[in-house]
Amino acid sequence: GKLSIFSQRYEYAFLLTQKANLRFMKNIRENHVTNIDFMATSHQTYHHGDQQTVTLLGLMCRIYTSTILQLHNVISTNTPTLSEVIKMKIPRETGGHLRHSENIHVKFPPNAVNTNHLNASLSVIKDESLYHYDTGSNKTKLATPIICLGPCGTVFNRHVKVTLPLIEELPSKSKQCKLLIMVSQTLPGDPPRWSRLYSHYEIKQAHNGTRCITFEVPHFSVYKVLWSYVDSTLPETIKLHASSTLSGFSFKTNFEARMTDCNHSNQFALCIIGCRESGDSEMKQQYPLQVGSCKAKKIQTGKLRIRLKSELFTADQQLGEENLTKDIDFNGHDIDAQFSCVLTSATSQKVLDLEMFGKVFISQLSEDGNAENEFSFNLIKSVSSLNLVPSWYTTLFQRSPNAIWSL
Repeated sequence: GKLSIFSQRYEYAFLLTQKANLRFMKNIRENHVTNIDFMATSHQTYHHGDQQTVTLLGLMCRIYTSTILQLHNVISTNTPTLSEVIKMKIPRETGGHLRHSENIHVKFPPNAVNTNHLNASLSVIKDESLYHYDTGSNKTKLATPIICLGPCGTVFNRHVKVTLPLIEELPSKSKQCKLLIMVSQTLPGDPPRWSRLYSHYEIKQAHNGTRCITFEVPHFSVYKVLWSYVDSTLPETIKLHASSTLSGFSFKTNFEARMTDCNHSNQFALCIIGCRESGDSEMKQQYPLQVGSCKAKKIQTGKLRIRLKSELFTADQQLGEENLTKDIDFNGHDIDAQFSCVLTSATSQKVLDLEMFGKVFISQLSEDGNAENEFSFNLIKSVSSLNLVPSWYTTLFQRSPNAIWSL
């Protein structure tokens, strides 16, 4: 902690290290201090006339000055309050479990401990000042209890699994926020200094119905998990530049389906366009007919799967189109998925009375390849211009222009 004492022309800085050694860093223009003495005491501040006493982390500095000094910006470093410390001897060969409660426990795999056995400890930090919501530029919200694993600094041959309950579910204000695992490699009783731990994690439901997060740690320290709102606070331009190398950003994206005219061989091309801003684009000029769209969706950067489904047309394998599914890398910029299609033989001979001729499915792909957050919209046989009825419309729906206008 730091103690700054300001006077009219004098400035002192005191720095107390973790081992309780008090060092003076002096920037003295003129010394008017008449006496300084120290004694052990608790963390308090006293004022009595021109005598001021400030105690910090177990040491008291009693200062007598010949001028009126003003105490300014004293940084408190109160020792965090710990819950009951759970201790257990973990053998190296078999490993074991260190359990604080049903939803707070640590699993040691076999041969993770370096010695024959480890006297491991687990406690929950109950300092209310650490359980806060950060309203700065990187907004975060605590998602789990803060735990202290000991002996601090213990390194393992194999990663140890930590399970914590999610005391705060996904905040409603941002469905795209991320879970961040934070570690503080400080000794018990010292103010934490948090840094991010990049570790794989899983979210599962415990037997009592509580949702828990399980992640791996390489050593024993102080740990917590945060919900991060950083995505919603960044300008779009910054996110666009950062999304090329970082994951976890989201962009509102408009999706629409466009197609070309259908030729005499019942062939046509479909293009699914995703863009952040509506307007003219090169793809809209190449595919002049709009046949479907949906409201803007908030899409997270990563792999997208775009899939067409219909019994009225198939992928045109003569033109090299194997199927009606494409995986696209999305990083916030405009995307498109182009398909070469051909009408089925049954469609070209059939009079259709339905308004729709297919459906578009768009989903995000997880790291294991599973489709998530899927949404869809229809392919509709509407004609945007009354001055022209494309040949694909007549071919697809077996109606002449006169018959269409008479409907």
